[in-house]
Amino acid sequence: MVNRESMKFISEQEIDIASEKLHEEGVLDQVLSEFEKEQPWLLTFMTADAGPALSADEQDHMMFLALSVWLSLDQDERNALVPLHAQAIEEAEEKIWTLIQEGGNRSFSGLLDSFFERTTQEDLLAFVEDALQLDEDSPVTSIGREVVVVRLLVMIDLLCEDPPN
Repeated sequence: MVNRESMKFISEQEIDIASEKLHEEGVLDQVLSEFEKEQPWLLTFMTADAGPALSADEQDHMMFLALSVWLSLDQDERNALVPLHAQAIEEAEEKIWTLIQEGGNRSFSGLLDSFFERTTQEDLLAFVEDALQLDEDSPVTSIGREVVVVRLLVMIDLLCEDPPN
């Protein structure tokens, strides 16, 4: 189980700083290497082939968002996290898909409402929601967006949410 009893709220400002830092020369590769070392099963999950549901651009965009979330955690929090294993990731993914299916046929924002109601990390969820809006500049399609949001929600849930009481 992940040790996140003292997980602090991650603010929009911290997320923006992390995202901007990833644009600096060499930082993205460095953070990806750290993520791979600290959370190898989570990286495997994030990069798993989704078949035709995810294009290469969507995969790259998702990894940028995932590394932004990772870098938003301060170094002490990242160091304190226990590496996740496949079973915990599979259970979290199943829980997320169940919540989505129970939500019915809603809009993307409507779908995320149920996650906003249960999260302690509203700014992280808003970051994901904003980054996955469909517009002419977005690398994400409506089909790929569902896969991307599920994977990012699993990551946020497992790394950033307060454990249940």
